[in-house]
Amino acid sequence: MSFRAKEKKHGIHMIFDQTIETEILKTAQDGLLSCAQCFGLSEKLGISKEAVGQFADHHHIRLVDCRLGLFGHGPGKKKRVQALDPLPGELKTQILNSLDNGKLSCESAWEISRRMKIPKMEVSGACEAMAIRVKTCQIGAF
Repeated sequence: MSFRAKEKKHGIHMIFDQTIETEILKTAQDGLLSCAQCFGLSEKLGISKEAVGQFADHHHIRLVDCRLGLFGHGPGKKKRVQALDPLPGELKTQILNSLDNGKLSCESAWEISRRMKIPKMEVSGACEAMAIRVKTCQIGAF
C-alpha cells in the first residue's frame, strides 16, 4: 500500500509514500492544483481523487479551476458557472432524476455530462438555473 490513513483534526489525513508526495508537490505550481490535475494525479498514481485533495489540503495547496465552474476561478471570482438559459427539458429531467436530498453530487453531474455528451459546465449551469446545489466534490473541495 502506498499510503495509510491517520486520524487528523478534520477527519482522515492520508500519509503517502515519498514518490507520491513528490509527484503531487511537483505538479502543484505556485501552491495551486487544478481539478484536472487532481484527476490526472489520481489516475497516474493509483490513488483516489479525494486522497489527492486531502493531501493538497494538508499541504496548504489551493484547489482551483473546478471543471463544473464552481470554485477557484481567480481573485474575487468564486465561481465561473452561469445559469443556463434556456434550460433543455431532457437535461432538467436528468438532473431531477439524479438528485439526492435535493442536491446533485459532483460525480452525478459528470455522469450526466458523459451520458448526454454535453460539457460539464452545461450541467452545472442548469443546476444554477434550477437553484440546485452541487455537493460532494470528488476531490473534496466542498
